[in-house]
Amino acid sequence: MQYLRQLSDFETLTDEEANLLMNNMSIKSFQKGQVLFDETDQRTRFYFLIEGVIRVERFDIDGDFGFYSYIKNDLGFPYRGLLSDKNYPYLARAMTDIQIVYFPMALVERILKQNILMATRAITEMSTILSATENQVQRMVTSSAHNRIVQAINILAEQLGADFTQKHVIIPYRVTIKELALVSGTTRETTGQVIKCLAKHDELIFERQQLTLLEGWFADQSFDRQERIFKL
Repeated sequence: MQYLRQLSDFETLTDEEANLLMNNMSIKSFQKGQVLFDETDQRTRFYFLIEGVIRVERFDIDGDFGFYSYIKNDLGFPYRGLLSDKNYPYLARAMTDIQIVYFPMALVERILKQNILMATRAITEMSTILSATENQVQRMVTSSAHNRIVQAINILAEQLGADFTQKHVIIPYRVTIKELALVSGTTRETTGQVIKCLAKHDELIFERQQLTLLEGWFADQSFDRQERIFKL
């Protein structure tokens, strides 16, 4: 619990609140591919990811449009729906082997009601998530498959990237062509072709499912630039 209290999600807890959470805390491991919860499940737990990556999945009512985002270690979830929703807002799937801590949702919400600083932190986090979600949807609404793949790479870099020194971004988790195709709504063949083209232009390095964005990636992401690279 001392480790958790050092993080922004829990740093405002009083000793009494921290002890209450600790006494009701559970630790669990999931294997890659396992589902933590579905969006139709009742919201009974608030999770905190200690190690690994989780993919968030949500679809429209017809199941035609899919929205994907990622949660990495040292982050709590789900913030969406706190103090209001009865069910989880999305499906959460382990993208790697993960370890999580979880608390009863009712207890977390009770503490939020009495801890103003923690509630303020939660509201700020929800606002950040909402803004990022809206931005992601806007960026992915394009008829250009090439552009959607570029935006999918940007999303992975923003949500999972590490080591931003010298304008290089390393994604310290395995990234597959299949995953990029899923997020961008394109075929694996098209995704593979785009990755090869970007690598040829020294935009990125993609080897053994390890993705590194190079300085050229950040130089210019205009539509004109993409037309020149992909020769549309």
